[in-house]
Amino acid sequence: MEKMEKTDEITYMIQTLSKTFPTLLETLVQERDQYMVASLRSVARQSTSVVAVVGRGHLAGIAANWEQDIPVRLDLPIMPPHSLSYISHWNA
Repeated sequence: MEKMEKTDEITYMIQTLSKTFPTLLETLVQERDQYMVASLRSVARQSTSVVAVVGRGHLAGIAANWEQDIPVRLDLPIMPPHSLSYISHWNA
């Protein structure tokens, strides 16, 4: 518990879970960081300034990847909201 007070709780939980599920950290944090960097850099090339609100757990990854040329497809389809509501009804 002391360790959780010293660091971001979500980051700590993800790091702890990633010891048991190694791909969890890669999927939930690292791949999302890379996608966000690619998206932000794409917008930054077209604008004079960019403001982004991101989760605290992603700040270090975004900073670490900012100078990297990351090949990410930015044209991936986004699931429509009704798909997610079906999943939540199924779990209920």
